Order: sequence, then structure tokens, then C-alpha cells
Amino acid sequence: MSSQYDVFGIGNALVDIEVEVGEEELKQLGVEKGIMTLIDEARQNALLAGLKGVHHNRCCGGSAANTVIGVAQLGGKAFYTCKIGNDETGDFYFADLKRNGVASNLETMPRPEGVTGKCLALVTPDADRTMNTFLGITSDIGPENIQEDALRNSCYVYVEGYLVSSATAFAAAKETLRLARKHGVKTALSFSDPAMTRLEHEQRHREIVEALVRDGHLQREAAAEVVFEERRREQPSGEAAAEGQAG
Repeated sequence: MSSQYDVFGIGNALVDIEVEVGEEELKQLGVEKGIMTLIDEARQNALLAGLKGVHHNRCCGGSAANTVIGVAQLGGKAFYTCKIGNDETGDFYFADLKRNGVASNLETMPRPEGVTGKCLALVTPDADRTMNTFLGITSDIGPENIQEDALRNSCYVYVEGYLVSSATAFAAAKETLRLARKHGVKTALSFSDPAMTRLEHEQRHREIVEALVRDGHLQREAAAEVVFEERRREQPSGEAAAEGQAG
């Protein structure tokens, strides 16, 4: 029997606000170029105020959302699990997701009061993206947001690595992997961004990777060490030593 969906994705739902800027503007705004930085709402509002009057594009986004939208645009069938608020930004997100042909848990689950997350993507002339993200209510996504029937009826499950950034989202990621194992659905995992494998998030990422090793999704246990060892080699010696003492 064929599956209802090609890909079941779970991730942080963020409205992307894309703005073209010069590198001098990045310096003036005080943001680090080329990476994703988690910020609070006040900081994001301050950055937006600094860009007032600059043309920008807005679209539904988030790592896993971009993946499942890509699947739909290529003719596949995709389902997305996420969490947004009952606000104007959430209305925009839900409508844009539907316009892109992606089914989601938003169609049947009520949206709670709260602020929908936004990602300010600053694009420089070299096409590099610098992302400043306020997660908002998406950081509260949990196992209760997962629709098991949709997951069971999918060929693949895709879990974005950004979910390690909060305890509830991490629990949702682990539950998604458990259900995929239960129903024999193939699993894909992204590491998302170097910031997500740093010390404060490393243990959560390691747990997910080791679970995939135990389930046979990765070919050898050494695979669990690859990304973390690579990061350690790139660290200044003092930082690596401090991390070793902490472990």
C-alpha cells in the first residue's frame, strides 16, 4: 500500500523576513555575519526598527518547512508539524503553507494565544545569509503536536536539528523518532547550524544521533562523533580544554 505522504517534517515554524543589506550595515546593526543567532523579541524589534523603510520579502519558513515546501514544489506530498500563535503572523504562516501545497497539523489543531516566531534573514551581496531568530511560541512545540497517523502514513520523517534549542522541542524530536521507529518509517536528521552543536546543545544532538545509531539508521557508531570532533578541531585551544573539563 502506498503512503499518503512522501515526507513528514517537524520543525520550528518561523516567518522569514528577508532583507538585502551591505556588510557595513551588518556591522552597524551589531550582528555576526553568516550564522544563525537566537535572540529575544526586543532585540529583533530593534533590528527591524534599524531597517525601517528597507524593502523586504516575507514567507513561511523554518528549516523543515523549507524542506517540505521543496518536496511539494517538486511534485511530492508533504506534511508538516509545527506550532504557531493565533496572531496575524500566524495567519500569514498558515495561509502561505497551504498556498505551497503542504498539509499540516494546523488544519485540525487549535492555535493558542502567543507570538508566532520570526527569522530576520539579512542577505549580503555575496549571497550569504545572516539570521537573527526569535522563536516565539514555536519553542513550545511538544509531543502533543505530533499527528501519529500522518507520520505512520509517510515514506520518510525529517527532523530539523534546530529543535534541540528548547527542552519541549527536543522532547518532540525524540518522540518523532520513537514513532518513526515504531512504524518503520525511514528517518532523516539535519544538524542545521554550527550553533546547534555547541556546548549548550551538544548533548541533545548527541542523544538524537546515538538513537539513530541504535535504530540502525546510521551505519556505525563513529558517525555520532563526526560533527562534534570536527567542531572541537575548529575551536581555540582554551575553549576546547574548558569543554573537556566540563565533560
